[in-house]
Amino acid sequence: MKVRGLHVTAYGSFVDRRFDDLPGGLVIMLGRNEAGKSTLFSLLSTLLHGFYPLKDFPYRPWHSDAWPEFKAELTMDGGGSAEVVRKLMSSPRTTLTRDGSVHELGNRSLPFAGHAGRELYNAVYALTQENLRSLGDAERGEIEDRLLGGLSSEVLRPTRDAVRELEGRADALWRPTRRGNQRYRELEKERREALERRRQAREADEA
Repeated sequence: MKVRGLHVTAYGSFVDRRFDDLPGGLVIMLGRNEAGKSTLFSLLSTLLHGFYPLKDFPYRPWHSDAWPEFKAELTMDGGGSAEVVRKLMSSPRTTLTRDGSVHELGNRSLPFAGHAGRELYNAVYALTQENLRSLGDAERGEIEDRLLGGLSSEVLRPTRDAVRELEGRADALWRPTRRGNQRYRELEKERREALERRRQAREADEA
């Protein structure tokens, strides 16, 4: 399932906001603090699993008296499309339209998202720098590789795959007779410089 478009009638800081023609691969949302990135993440979680908590829902519209409401246009993995409308009134209402059939879901999870509950979705897709900081390099790299590797992006590759390829190319240039040693030394220098830049970037990131 992929989200093709969103029409947010009212949700937190969003009022009559549209996100149209979203690409099928990796989508990056960039914004300043308080621009609405966390609000958008909450909306996607609500799209899949309904409004929670119902009492004092934290993303009631900030600048109007409207009820939280949005519509999502979906492209399904097996082909076809679907539309989901969720609205929080005195009781939550959800309408799922798929293949010409209309289903009323109340506040339940979408039927094709029930295999991963809200807590698992939030834990996996809301990883922050603070979550990763306490991990060692190996564990951190494994998590980053798994997340990036599952995004179906033609541009991003898992870091370890790229490192293995580069190391293999460097090993192929090595000659025991010193004929290839100059090129090897140049690559080794570039590798050390890259490691130093990574160390500096990590320190700056933590700061």
